[in-house]
Amino acid sequence: MKKVVTDKARHATLALQPENRLFSEEEKPEWAIGPFTKHRFVVLILVCVLGVILYAIQIYLWPARREPVNILEHLWVMGHYLWLAGVPVATLMIVGIFMYRKEPLVNIPYTPHLVVWRIVTRGDNVSALTTTIHTIQAQMKAIPIFPYKIEVITESGALEKNVLPLFSNKVRFVHVPAGYQTPKGTRFKARALQYAVEHSTVPDDAWLVHLDEETAPDRSGLLGIAKMITEEETSGALRIGQGALLYHRQWRKHPIMTMADNIRTGMDFGHFYLQSQIGTSICGFHGSYIVIRNDVEKATGGFDLGPEGSIAEDAWWILIANEKGHKIRWVEGFLVEQSTQDVWDFLQQRRRWMEGLIKVVRFAPVPLWRRLPVALNLAFWGVVCFSILYSFAHLFYGFDTHPGIRLAANWSLATCATMYVVGLLANLKGAGITNPVTKLGAIVVQTALLPLFCLLEVTAGVLGLFFPKNAFHVIKK
Repeated sequence: MKKVVTDKARHATLALQPENRLFSEEEKPEWAIGPFTKHRFVVLILVCVLGVILYAIQIYLWPARREPVNILEHLWVMGHYLWLAGVPVATLMIVGIFMYRKEPLVNIPYTPHLVVWRIVTRGDNVSALTTTIHTIQAQMKAIPIFPYKIEVITESGALEKNVLPLFSNKVRFVHVPAGYQTPKGTRFKARALQYAVEHSTVPDDAWLVHLDEETAPDRSGLLGIAKMITEEETSGALRIGQGALLYHRQWRKHPIMTMADNIRTGMDFGHFYLQSQIGTSICGFHGSYIVIRNDVEKATGGFDLGPEGSIAEDAWWILIANEKGHKIRWVEGFLVEQSTQDVWDFLQQRRRWMEGLIKVVRFAPVPLWRRLPVALNLAFWGVVCFSILYSFAHLFYGFDTHPGIRLAANWSLATCATMYVVGLLANLKGAGITNPVTKLGAIVVQTALLPLFCLLEVTAGVLGLFFPKNAFHVIKK
């Protein structure tokens, strides 16, 4: 109790000092005129400008259109229908991203509820793990807005022996025995999570924040988590929270691969924000940045999901949780990860997602109506990537197109590019890059590389669909 009072008093003291105010640029309220916010204005401008640019390029490259004359040309023209199939997911993305409204993280009260940062790691990358732990400790020291502990779930006994002495008693290692098996034969990360459910000493009323070994909060993340916990404890709803992830942790070393992951932040503001407003998953879930009370996690049945559910354990688990009546919500603020470091890891990561989500759609033990939105989102996203590749090829080898179909193509492409750019802008801001010239140059590079990123996404999807590995690829960090 003494520690809680001390932290609460310190939080109040910091809040009263302007030089130590508890919000950064990211947490300041954005300007708004009624429902029309800065974010929505940027999204509208991006979609319109990118759409106009597409029409201008087409007018320049297609001064005179012609009809197809042979079989190959007719077959090529049939690809136009890919554009129509991409409209639903493009529209869903833009609806979600236009609905998003950032809530200011100011005047957030201290919450006495214990927060446990639960990190799952194989123990191969000690550097990434120690950086994450040090980052959490530094952020919590700067903003002691709730009492906390750090729990590391690992199979590596050497990690526990060599790393634990470096940290305070706030860090606890839970060692998963090599011979541990769940009743359903769960594997990989889900197996470790299930062991934690069974053997962790975390109190039932504590809140868990699930992290990967390279995931750490920034200032806004701490405040957003505290805000959510206060609201959920006050209302008694105890919903499962998830927010947006940034990927700029090593962007200077891996700028192109970081740009390839900007779509993930964009989709957080789009699909994932939309599903948080609905209260149920329609497109999956992140395995990292899950905020959940410990007794609620136990009430979902834990993570003994079986071999089929071990590939995309997050998406499988959240559908079961939703089926049992546990709703989801949005968490303001960011956690920061790092992108894949090379093309091979990028392909293997996306390959696992595709394979895992297919298994979710086929085998997750929930009604079809819960799995169907995930299936449609998965199918339509693949179609969008194919249609974007087709669109760029069509610029140089195209034939006369019906104006309506052409509009559908430009809508899909402009929307997808907007998702990448919105993710880019959020990551640039999170990395402290505010120079307008630098930002404009990054936008140009991001959009110019869109065909490459779509090609990578399509390739990974094909690998996951036709060449499944039934394995959990761990990317290099």
